[in-house]
Amino acid sequence: MIVSVIAGGWSLRGLQLHNAPGHVIGVNEVGVLLDVDSIVSMDRLWTENRWDQLCRLRKQTWLRRNCLINISDRPDWLNIYENQRITEMSELGLNGTNSGMVAINLAWIMKPKKIYLFGFDMCRSPGGEAYWYKPYPWSPKGGTKAGKYAEWAGEFADAANKFSASGIEVINASLVSKLRVFPQQDPAEILA
Repeated sequence: MIVSVIAGGWSLRGLQLHNAPGHVIGVNEVGVLLDVDSIVSMDRLWTENRWDQLCRLRKQTWLRRNCLINISDRPDWLNIYENQRITEMSELGLNGTNSGMVAINLAWIMKPKKIYLFGFDMCRSPGGEAYWYKPYPWSPKGGTKAGKYAEWAGEFADAANKFSASGIEVINASLVSKLRVFPQQDPAEILA
């Protein structure tokens, strides 16, 4: 089994993302822009602004409990998870300090043979762009600063160790990524 986790990193602009192999997990906006199998977010503003779209899509969606403080619906496609905002992978909840790490925790629980990480750039483009899609209306310049990306990139050591110990191969499909604990590969080769 293969799992592809697609995040919003700018390096994916113009690529054939619909060719992502295996079970596809969309992180935040990717979940409503692409035809994915699962959607993951720990972002309350994103959840509140995309709730109507999520209800129309009815895809298996994992949302952090705190994302739903202003939403009372609990449809059958919704999975509510606890999150300790720590970097240690868990089978009892979905941990992580950002939505991408939480999605990686979900992929780890699925125990595939291989995981591809797309759009985990952990940096802005040379032109300052954060995403391969248009910025959010509620944060037109992107909310994540360079220092936060650098901090996040340094937090994946536990994930790398867990995957290695589990015999799961992880490929970071971003040549510009600052996330260096996984081998990198050109995403165009995988998505061709």
